Amino acid sequence: MTCHAIRTTLAAALLVSMVAPLPLRADPITVTGGTVEVGVSQGQARITFVGNEFLLDTGTEDFFTFVGALSPFPAGTAVNLGGVWRPTDLRGGEAIVNGVHYEEIYFGNLQSGGTFTTSSVVLSGGEGFLTVKLPFTFTGFVTGFSSINAQPEDVVFTASLVGSGTATAGFSNHDPALYWPSSLPGRDDAQLAYVFSSSAVPEPGTLALLGTGLAPFLVAAYRRRSTRGKHAFWSAEGGGGLSRG
Repeated sequence: MTCHAIRTTLAAALLVSMVAPLPLRADPITVTGGTVEVGVSQGQARITFVGNEFLLDTGTEDFFTFVGALSPFPAGTAVNLGGVWRPTDLRGGEAIVNGVHYEEIYFGNLQSGGTFTTSSVVLSGGEGFLTVKLPFTFTGFVTGFSSINAQPEDVVFTASLVGSGTATAGFSNHDPALYWPSSLPGRDDAQLAYVFSSSAVPEPGTLALLGTGLAPFLVAAYRRRSTRGKHAFWSAEGGGGLSRG
């Protein structure tokens, strides 16, 4: 098995380990608008969900992606644009739920999360910038806390979420043999963006998820990777990024 095949197997294993524990919620809210912009190398994301009498606006540094964990990709590699949001810390944000506005609310502590699923595409082409677009489906849940203490008595709402749309990723290929994640035009430092739509999109192919025995290895590798080159992804000086914390 090649080194890249092993890394791909590890990524699939990590997705299994991260997706499986997600709790279920009844009566999901359909996300029909909004965007999740991801800095794949750092695992950071700006998150905006929009639905009927529903808004969630926050950020995270706990966003795992296949692209971020395994890049660079040799030419001819099949990649998917899937991602998992599993916030372990608490992040401030804003929300509207059933028409009620929460100007300052907190999310995280493993009480919110979601999974973005796409099919795969083979990277190929000449040198330069490459844009890849794939339909995605999303399932998730959110719990809003009135206090950063995040105690049970601080819960003000909880909801499950579903949605779909188009995932877009940028890659650069200055070396014809390798593709690296590259910032999307107009997206600041984001190399991957999930744009929700009110229209139905084709169901993505099921990811080939393999066993979880080697998942801890990839978790450690991904965290080491994430500590390199931290930048002001959240700074308003960077072009309108969130300043939540």
